[in-house]
Amino acid sequence: AEKGYREINRRAMQYLPRGGYLATCSCSHFMDRARFENMLKKAADDANVQLKQIECRQQGKDHPILWNAPETDYLKFYLFVRKVVKPLKDKYPEHQDAAEGGASARTPVFFCE
Repeated sequence: AEKGYREINRRAMQYLPRGGYLATCSCSHFMDRARFENMLKKAADDANVQLKQIECRQQGKDHPILWNAPETDYLKFYLFVRKVVKPLKDKYPEHQDAAEGGASARTPVFFCE
């Protein structure tokens, strides 16, 4: 399931314009909160985007979380806004010279969708 969540979130992040909002959630207890957040970080890195978290929510009071029953903590909901595009030098070190105005300054410095 994690591979599918990562792929669908990566695609959504790539098509999301700067300043756009991304709402993503999971209702699987197999995808716990830490695993889901880690997957979102990897998807954002894969998509070369920076996200600012706006909201993080879970199921309502009518679906209580029992601490001795982890499967009851199943709903994870996140709302993000897309920030500026990361410089290529962070993801592609071969573009370091261009980012610093070096000899290959004509090389694109930013990855824009």
